[in-house]
Amino acid sequence: MQARFLVPMAVSLAFGVVFATFITLVIVPALYVILEDLKAVGLRALGRQRSKPAEPSVSAASSSGGGKE
Repeated sequence: MQARFLVPMAVSLAFGVVFATFITLVIVPALYVILEDLKAVGLRALGRQRSKPAEPSVSAASSSGGGKE
């Protein structure tokens, strides 16, 4: 009598874990890429360029001393 309850529960739990894994590893990153592409298309349509991330300056890193003389 207990197997009638446990087998469907185990099957639904297994499919739930597979579904959640698929959503986490495939769908969410794909949506991030799609949103970035839409953002780039929107900015291009408005005539603006995407701003490049600021690069750290070399002089700031070398003037810190670093401990060697």
